[in-house]
Amino acid sequence: MRGGYLILAIWVKNVKSIYATAAAFAALKEDGTVVTWGSDARGGDSSSVKDQLQHVKSIYATEGAFAALKEDGTVVGKEYSWR
Repeated sequence: MRGGYLILAIWVKNVKSIYATAAAFAALKEDGTVVTWGSDARGGDSSSVKDQLQHVKSIYATEGAFAALKEDGTVVGKEYSWR
């Protein structure tokens, strides 16, 4: 799927900031929601925590994962969530 990631990125609107792992991207939108795309193994698939990715204040990235810091102090990442 060459170029598919770029095409998806064009459709993400109202982006406040973008973060990257080695092979995925996360866009923090103005409304505090997050959109991810890219390699599933590197954080591109956030579908398992999609409902929790609201009221996000900031995103932190490593080579292979994202962590979202929410306004209430909760940290959300793929397959885990803790306070």
